[in-house]
Formats: sequence, structure tokens, C-alpha cells
Amino acid sequence: MNTLKIEKLLEKFYNGETTLQEEQELRQYFCGENIPPHLRSVYSQFFCIEKSKEEDTLDDSFDDEVLGKLKEGDSDYIRIKRKSLFYSVAGIAATILILISVFTKFNPFSNKIESTLSNPEVAYNEAKKILLYVSGNLNKGTDQLNTLAKFDQSFSDVSSISKFDDGLNQASKIEKYNKIDQIIKNPARP
Repeated sequence: MNTLKIEKLLEKFYNGETTLQEEQELRQYFCGENIPPHLRSVYSQFFCIEKSKEEDTLDDSFDDEVLGKLKEGDSDYIRIKRKSLFYSVAGIAATILILISVFTKFNPFSNKIESTLSNPEVAYNEAKKILLYVSGNLNKGTDQLNTLAKFDQSFSDVSSISKFDDGLNQASKIEKYNKIDQIIKNPARP
């Protein structure tokens, strides 16, 4: 068969435009022995297609075997399902226990509130103690911001350098003026 025709058929094959008859021609060509070297890489594709057609197909025992394996796997599935159910129930029970312990430990309906309302001095001291605690923790948190302030100060120093750069640019204009002035005073004679 003509190599040029095969190359055109291959192009159609890769574009998905071949008919079944053209694909059969390609398979027959690549099953032959006179294949040019530049088409040897394509040979393996068509050889695999023909080889797969020659292999035995699966019989009905394969289906029975797969179904048997699936039935064996059902016991594993039930075991996993039970395990996940156990973890879910254990998690819910643990959550309930934690909520009960928190509620009994920190009883929001205790008499402490009533005692502070009846005695304003105790309420003032308790509020003062809580506010001092919050203030101390807030100060600890803002101590880290001092390094940020130093960083901000260094950026303001950089802005003064940009002012110096502007001054140098103005000085370069004066330098150009001096050069023009020298050219006018001392004209070069050709």
C-alpha cells in the first residue's frame, strides 16, 4: 500500500474522521512487515488494538466471582458502619457530658450576682479587678506593636532621602544651565 495514503489515513484517524473500513485498512497495513521507519512508532498502537481483539473475553464465572467478593466485602462494610456509628454516639455523649460539667461548674444563676447588686462597693471592686485584668492583657498585646512603630519610623527616614533626591535633580538642571552658559561665552570655532 502507498505510504502517502497511509499517512493521510493516519491524519484522518487522529482527527476522528475515519470510517470503519479505513481503520481496518490501517490495522491490516500495520500488521504487515513492510513498515517504514518513520511509522514504526504508530505500529505499537495498532498492534495493541489487534492484540486486544485476540485476547479471550470474560465468561460468566467472572461475574459470579466479582459478586462473591462483593458479598464478602459487605461484612467489612457493616463493621465499618458500626464503628462510625459508635464514634458518632460517643462524640454526642462526650459533648453532653462537657456541657453538663461546664453548666454545673460555672452556674450562671448563682447568688454571686445578687450579692454584688445589693452591695455597690463589692460590685465596684469586682468591676475594677476585671478591668485591671483586661487592661494588663491588652498592654501585653500592644507591646508587640512597638517594633511596628520602629519600622514605621524607618519609612519616614526613607522619605527624607527622597527629598534629597529631589534636590539633586534640581541641581542637575543648574549644571545644564552652566554648560549652556559656557558654550555661549566660549563658542567653539570651527
